[in-house]
Amino acid sequence: MPPGTAPQCHTTAISVSDKPFPAGVSHWGEEIVVGEGRDAGNIRLRYFEPEPRNEYWREGAFRPLVADGAGELDAGIAVEGLAIAYPRVDARVELIHAAPPPDPLFAWRRDGRRSGIVAGVFLGPMEARWGQEGLAATEAMLTRLLGWPDQERYLIRLGDGPQGYRLAVTPAAGGGAGQLAASLQWADGSATGVPLHHDPRRGAHLGDFRPPAGSAGQRALLVLQEGAEVQRIPVVFPAPPATAARGAEALGFGIDAGLAGLILDKAAGRSLDRQQIPPYSSRTIERDDPLHSLLLALAFAVLALAVWSRELKSK
Repeated sequence: MPPGTAPQCHTTAISVSDKPFPAGVSHWGEEIVVGEGRDAGNIRLRYFEPEPRNEYWREGAFRPLVADGAGELDAGIAVEGLAIAYPRVDARVELIHAAPPPDPLFAWRRDGRRSGIVAGVFLGPMEARWGQEGLAATEAMLTRLLGWPDQERYLIRLGDGPQGYRLAVTPAAGGGAGQLAASLQWADGSATGVPLHHDPRRGAHLGDFRPPAGSAGQRALLVLQEGAEVQRIPVVFPAPPATAARGAEALGFGIDAGLAGLILDKAAGRSLDRQQIPPYSSRTIERDDPLHSLLLALAFAVLALAVWSRELKSK
């Protein structure tokens, strides 16, 4: 597994051709070469029999390697060494040492029983530059540590709407149903209010809003406030898809988004069954009637003519 794919993983590569892997694979884990005639049952995986490391600090400056494509964490600042630690299985490791082994630099973990509690660690010295030219990366790390105290309070849906986006907030079982205020806080410090109104048919708070220009591909905080209860929920607005090739038809070509949103609102978000749609009839529709009745009538006419002619001959 090359380092650029998942550098925070411990890799175990097994070759059955009695030839080693290309350079760079074994540096991030363990390489096992198995040839013909060898007993695969005797293979021992070092991952399950780790050797304790006697060092607690890695010397030397390095530029952290960003894992999982979290590009906003790349501050472009060198770190003067880091403390050696082993993250838990459910921890999210997002910055690691640039050279193997993949020691974590920044990791965070959400408490399994209290989901509103998040703990994070930065295992290297964080100098003043992280609050200056590296401020964006520092704020991105802090955003991951913002807790969502009550994750069972609301059911939240954010999707396309007639005026940009539509937010639907439905109180879950035991959740609140009082006055609810919503807004979006952006990375540059600006905020977008979301006017909510309660729809008794859906039992949800609905609000339409249009994000500011340049918000595509950015992270934001959805702030929900009900009385003294405040929920801050990280939201990612996806970047627009790549421009279609010349001559290709756009995905939403011919769709009236405003009309579709109006229909969805009037129908309370439910699809109509075919039984509820009245049958369509038009005089312009040509029907292919079968010829059974015509053939039967013709057969009876021939039979009647034969009987009548027979009676004439008998007279």
